[in-house]
Amino acid sequence: MRTYRKRPWSSLMVNMTPLIDVVFLIIIFFIMMINFSDVLIRNVVLPKADEAKKSAENTIKKISVTVKSEDFIVVGRKRVELDNIDSALM
Repeated sequence: MRTYRKRPWSSLMVNMTPLIDVVFLIIIFFIMMINFSDVLIRNVVLPKADEAKKSAENTIKKISVTVKSEDFIVVGRKRVELDNIDSALM
């Protein structure tokens, strides 16, 4: 009576069917997206930088304020008491 040995490499086989299915689905997805990308193109006219206008209302003045202690602060380079802070910021 003859006995057959099981080959050791036969248990190492990987089922490639799911991998092939996923690859084909990804390929189909990208083919469809290439076709739809032509439909979504829109012509937009953007303003040029030469057309921008500066207005006096939109100018922003930068002021550095440093808090030194509870009694005074420094606005720019001038020492200002807390009572006079509103006049220093104008």
